[in-house]
Amino acid sequence: QHDQEKGRSVSPVPLPTSPPLDLTTMSEQPLTSLQNWSFAHRQPEPEDRMVSPRNSIIMTRRVYAENPDVVCPIAESKLSEITKQIQSVKRKLQRYEQGFEHEFGYRPSHADKMANPDTKKMCSLLNKLTKEVKALKEEGSVVPRFFQSENFSVSNTTQIKKTLTLEAVQDIENRLNEKRHSGNRSNELEELSTEQLLEEKVSVQKGLLYLENTFGRPSSKEERDIVRPLYDRYRLLKRLLARNAPSKLKDSVSELGTILEHETMDFTSSSPPPATSPSPSLTTCLATAPQTEVPLRTSTPDLENLHSLPVSELLIQLRLTREEKKKLRRCLREFEEECQTKTGRKLLREDRLPMEQTYTDYKHAKAKLRLLEALLAKKN
Repeated sequence: QHDQEKGRSVSPVPLPTSPPLDLTTMSEQPLTSLQNWSFAHRQPEPEDRMVSPRNSIIMTRRVYAENPDVVCPIAESKLSEITKQIQSVKRKLQRYEQGFEHEFGYRPSHADKMANPDTKKMCSLLNKLTKEVKALKEEGSVVPRFFQSENFSVSNTTQIKKTLTLEAVQDIENRLNEKRHSGNRSNELEELSTEQLLEEKVSVQKGLLYLENTFGRPSSKEERDIVRPLYDRYRLLKRLLARNAPSKLKDSVSELGTILEHETMDFTSSSPPPATSPSPSLTTCLATAPQTEVPLRTSTPDLENLHSLPVSELLIQLRLTREEKKKLRRCLREFEEECQTKTGRKLLREDRLPMEQTYTDYKHAKAKLRLLEALLAKKN
């Protein structure tokens, strides 16, 4: 009997197992039969259950996180960092320009900046940072903080761009007519003088810039048809101003006389002074400048005689040449600033004709100053 019990204990005892799951009869069985009885007492009644608000919170956050209008904080921080770098580089360049102007009497040109390794590196870095900012703005990854609110959707951002209408163009034309009336200018371009054409061109240009800043450049055919009269008038004004601009070639051709055989001709320029006279401030500047400037025809012997001068004379010539250069540069700067204030644009080559001799003397003073510095460095 003991051996039988021992044999029975050795035999495997069947463990309680769950019946196999039949998927075909799963839908027929009630849901309560599949539930574990151990958790039955933990489940509340259906009427006592409360819907957790966590799902709505998660969905809300997910919607706003996937919203393309919301700026990525990484892009925003990158833009602010690049802006700070640009401001720092500009401050360094400004300090260099001020020191250069204090030492030499004129602002450094682009060639002067490229000659200095430090400023060349800063200029290249500034160009690189500017391109990065432009790329960020073109990609549309950076928008103002006002558009980052949760209530701002894609449909709202598309409504920011205003559509160009005929009323807006008519408003600009009405303003231009008021300016013509206040400036005593005719609407016909053939009746306007050169100064009036220039004023009309600046007015039309400002109107077009206002339209482009407000509505953007016209992209559709309807918008181009609306703005075409203003653009056509602006192009016509540019052609008329270019036609009336003084040309060196026309003046030189009109002044050439008949060349006779076996006779020595004198090709001295007999051109009358230009019609546009400088302002009183410029005339006073021009009156003081010739006192120190050297005539152009006697410049070559002076430069040749500098090699034979002693160091003391070279130092005197260096001081005088620097003073002359500063006066000429100051005079030219006043002339350029007044022209830019009057015309509202950069100085053109035709605008420099009244001060052509002063520009030549300034170049001669720079060449003489470089020669004096080289001679002093060689003798020292």
